[in-house]
Amino acid sequence: MLSYVLICLLACNNKLADTGAADIVERESPIVEDTLPEDQPWGYEPDMVLFHSVTVVTNENEVSCYDDGDGSPYCGVQKIILTVWDEYDGLTDEGNCMITHRVTPEFLVVDGGANLLDNGAVAAWELDATQSLVGTSTMCDFIREGTPYYSVLNRFKTQNLVWGLTTPSQDMLDELQEVYEYTNEDMEELTPKLGAYMNMIGNEYRIPNFTARYEIDENNTPVTDGEGVMNSVTIGGETLENGYYRSPPFYVYSLEKFVTGE
Repeated sequence: MLSYVLICLLACNNKLADTGAADIVERESPIVEDTLPEDQPWGYEPDMVLFHSVTVVTNENEVSCYDDGDGSPYCGVQKIILTVWDEYDGLTDEGNCMITHRVTPEFLVVDGGANLLDNGAVAAWELDATQSLVGTSTMCDFIREGTPYYSVLNRFKTQNLVWGLTTPSQDMLDELQEVYEYTNEDMEELTPKLGAYMNMIGNEYRIPNFTARYEIDENNTPVTDGEGVMNSVTIGGETLENGYYRSPPFYVYSLEKFVTGE
């Protein structure tokens, strides 16, 4: 039987669904310097970048939608989080700069994501950022113009988002087991339910997140139990089955890696 920790990875709101700093793997150390004069006013100075994604998929590679009751179809979301790593407290933490893009079929670039398909993605897409940008959180307003942080903020607001879904590497699975302290038995049951999120920023490919697939009904609406918990299901390797694919942060990256021109 699955352990409680393993069940939470796929179902509970306080695990991968809302990953906190303790569950994020740091891969690169921040080396960001603010060269503005000392008399500049206070500004928000994030040093790390995380990614969060949801994509509703049907027919192997089609972005689809469902009615979530807010007046417009929900098809998915792309969020980029610029944060001060020492203060990061998960996806629900309002103290970060979060850039949000709406995923919808109308905003997809024709034949977008082809480069990801050539580099191991099972399915991939590209969003036109001029249409998809929903907005930014309050802390983004406190990032000063002329700083490296501002160039990264502007980049993620205006640059098309290219992302896809693939399979996690063994190194990722090993790190997951270490972070959550899963047993080998846990991993045997968990691994078939895990995919991975892949993105392309500039000319670089990254796989920053694991992905879980949740069951959807004939209207593409996520299936939930009596307590509103979505039902996680297995992920196929060669094609994508219908589902609500959620990819909360697993790796965090230093902001300097995304400064325009680098």
